[in-house]
Amino acid sequence: MILLPQTPTYELDEDYFKNRFESYPWFLTYAKQQRDGDFWRRNSLRWQYDKLKIPAYLIGGLLDGYRDSVPRMLENVRPDGTVSLVTGRLLNGSQRDSRLEPEPLEPGEIYDLEIDLHFTTWTFKAGHRVRLAVSNALFPMIWPTPHPMTTELQLGVENTRMELPVIPPAERKVPAFLPPEPREEITEVRYLESVPFLDFYEYKRDLSRTTTSVEWKSHSVTVDHGRRHRTDERNYYETNDNRPAESRFSGEAKTTIDLEDRKLELRSTFDVRSDEKNFYVKIIRHLFKDDELLRQREWNETIPRMFN
Repeated sequence: MILLPQTPTYELDEDYFKNRFESYPWFLTYAKQQRDGDFWRRNSLRWQYDKLKIPAYLIGGLLDGYRDSVPRMLENVRPDGTVSLVTGRLLNGSQRDSRLEPEPLEPGEIYDLEIDLHFTTWTFKAGHRVRLAVSNALFPMIWPTPHPMTTELQLGVENTRMELPVIPPAERKVPAFLPPEPREEITEVRYLESVPFLDFYEYKRDLSRTTTSVEWKSHSVTVDHGRRHRTDERNYYETNDNRPAESRFSGEAKTTIDLEDRKLELRSTFDVRSDEKNFYVKIIRHLFKDDELLRQREWNETIPRMFN
């Protein structure tokens, strides 16, 4: 966590306060860049694969937020192009023709939308059926649009289809793996307690208020070289079916570090609300030393909603 003091000494000097504790929240930077453009593309390999000149060892995960980055690199860098993107659900309709120059959807019009699917390692044998689910919302993963709307999916026409890559029949060599290395014996207990991410997860529908909310909590304790770290986190999301502009998110995170000579505790609160025109963001950081407040920093900003 970038807000914590640097290990292993956890010094609370002016360099820490300037470059970590009081650093400008990354969310505020990103929230002001709501359109695709130079901000996102200038340091992205996706738009400049020709710059990759040396061998690279790429590591990714099928449940990562950027799960497609590794297969996309392979697809564009390898000369035979043997990797394809394969499963699931996201396109802003206003960006149907151009991510750089979005245009509004016209009520009553029919549009052809082409959506790239996520990469996956699943395979389907002959005779199996594939179910395709299409939604016009992805709460709480995606912030709702400022206005309610009804969309319709046109079925039974040639343009409505899902294309999956087909593995060509061929004799393929079975990979020859080396035997596993001897298991390393670790005498130090590094994890005193470990709780899964979904320590607490609750979904609620309030029919009288037409609101939907999701609450998530997690808790974990780790021990590393005699230092005990405790982390508690809570995220809360809420939206309104009739007034989706009135959506909100609140988050709380607390990290406590027990050292030999002191106890440090970093608390962060994060609140985002919206209406039809703006996002209202409030971020507060607290740093405690031995239960005494040592430093506090707060940001309050109003960010206009851009084209969406």
